[in-house]
Order: sequence, then C-alpha cells, then structure tokens
Amino acid sequence: MKKFLIPVDFSEASAQTLRFVFEMNKHFYAQIEVIHLFDVPFAIGDESGQILTTFEQYKKSYEAELWDFINANKGDYHFDINIKVTAGGHYQGIMDYAKKTKSNLIIIGNKGSGKLKRWRFGSVAKYLITHPEVPVLAIPAEFTSGSLKKMLLAADLVYPLSMFHYNFLKEFADKLQAAIHVINVRDEFDPTFEDDKKALSEIEKNIGAKPVILKKENGKSIRETIHDYEKSHDIDLLITIPHYHTWLDRLLIGSETAELAKNEEIPILSLPEKIHD
Repeated sequence: MKKFLIPVDFSEASAQTLRFVFEMNKHFYAQIEVIHLFDVPFAIGDESGQILTTFEQYKKSYEAELWDFINANKGDYHFDINIKVTAGGHYQGIMDYAKKTKSNLIIIGNKGSGKLKRWRFGSVAKYLITHPEVPVLAIPAEFTSGSLKKMLLAADLVYPLSMFHYNFLKEFADKLQAAIHVINVRDEFDPTFEDDKKALSEIEKNIGAKPVILKKENGKSIRETIHDYEKSHDIDLLITIPHYHTWLDRLLIGSETAELAKNEEIPILSLPEKIHD
C-alpha cells in the first residue's frame, strides 16, 4: 500500500474522490499519483506538425489545471503527489499507467461526467471494476464519508481466494481499523458441499471473519440479497472479485460485479482474479 493512482476528469465526482483519498490516506501515507487523459484532434500529412504543437499546448494547460484542481481539493493534507497528463484510451491508459508505476490501488469516482465528451466516469469506472488488473476502489459521487469501518466481501466459493487476496484485504482493513464481513449467497435449496466447507474454513482462517451463508428468498437476486445485508449491517464498503467470462457468458448471464454496481451507494473494492505481470 505504498502508491495510489487517482484518475481525474475535473468533474465533481473526481473532486469528491480526491477529497476522500486525502482523508483515507492519513492511514496509509502512500504516494499519490494523479492522472488525466485528454483527447486531441487527429490529423496526417501537412497538418501533423501543427497537431503535435497542439498536443504540447494541451498537455501544459491540463498540467496547470490539474495542479489547481488538486490544491483546491486536498485540504490541509501534504502527501507526496505526482501527476501525469497525456492523451490516449481512458480505460486501458489508466490501467497501463497503474501497472507501469506499480500502483497498489486505483481510486476512481463512479458517477458523473467531465469536460470531455468521450470521458464518462460512469463507463470508465464500470470497465475498471469489472476488468481489474490491479485493485480498483470506486467511490460514488454522493459518498461523503472519509472512513470505511465495515467491509463486506461477497465470496464466490467456486473460485478460491489467493494469498494475494488475503494479504491485501488484511492490510487494507488493518490500516483502516475496519471489520470485514464475509457472505456467500446461494439459492434457497442449494446444499453445502465438502469443498464449500473447506473454502469457508480457509476464509475464516486467513481473514479472521466467520463467513455467513445467505439464502436468496422471495425471488430476490444475488444483488438484492447483498444490498439487503449491506443496509441491515451498516456496511460502508463492498468487496468483489470479478471472474473471467467469455463474451457469450457476458451476453447471456451478464457480469455479477456490474450488477452489484448498479445503484450502489457505497464504495466498491474490486480485486483482480489474479495478478498480471
């Protein structure tokens, strides 16, 4: 937990996320990397030199604006901050920069839109939390709390957690002095198999929280069942681990993480299924 990456599009969603990060970082004292990706006109031939000049002008202008934006939202905190301003694809550009700088966590606002037509924070955040190659924390624009005290891991027992998951969650929770709840949601009449018991025992041993099995009732979906638990237990962070599906799977059954993110009022921490080199 030595480096956090915050994508910024100058919207209120990213302003709120910056304020949240500075408050949260008093528990970590991590280096903060702030990135903004912008769009430039495309040209070839005689105009290409002019476009290069325009790119450098855009870059310098956005660098100045980004520092102003950071200073306006950092409050009294004085953490180590680096910035990166460049052009490129917003989804992959953010993830590539996170891997290049060895950032431990991407923190992004998950609603709202910025100045640029193509950069919609809702779609960028959705992509990042459903395709995380490093951990991603998505903060709703309406979420104003600076503390995370009760975390909920929605565990899928078909895919065992790795030591990376256990170590990350333990460090994250310990730094924030937060409690971790673990639930496994299943259909009302689904049995518990021996492998399920082993997985539940492994989670309890490595996280220190006894998992709770929740049965879906009254035709409710997994998303609705999890949201009910969040509200009844005052959960302020949902943890999910998206798993790879083919395009046909996504077409037919969709993404559980994407469903969980719909109308979510609390932050979502999305961990990669495995760490990519």
